Amino acid sequence: KNAATPSEYWMQYGQQTRVNSDRADPIKIRHEFFVRKMLEELKPTPKDPKRRFGTLERELIYMRDGKRCAVCDTEVVWGEAEIHHVKGHAKGGKTHLSNGVLVHSRCHPKGRSADEFAMNFKRIPKETKQPANL
Repeated sequence: KNAATPSEYWMQYGQQTRVNSDRADPIKIRHEFFVRKMLEELKPTPKDPKRRFGTLERELIYMRDGKRCAVCDTEVVWGEAEIHHVKGHAKGGKTHLSNGVLVHSRCHPKGRSADEFAMNFKRIPKETKQPANL
């Protein structure tokens, strides 16, 4: 602000706050400038815009997980099948096959149980699973 050559912020934002600062147009210009500067400074990463798994993805996960619920490890019929984001969408988890697991609608983790599920979940590759009778 008091430098020999003030920064763009002080030149534009400061000038916009001095004159007619209570009118709609200057407030809008000031706000747009401030938001642009904050986005440049913070560089936020947007969340995955795709929130839900599509039909094909659901079928692939259903078959990949052997039609078994990741929570209770019992068989899931298609009508009760839901796909759970292991890393929650709200926490940046992508809607991708590697981040989805099959669960019953009644077993679908939510809130704190979803956080606990994410911390404890370990995918066991099919080729390393032992048959039930061993």
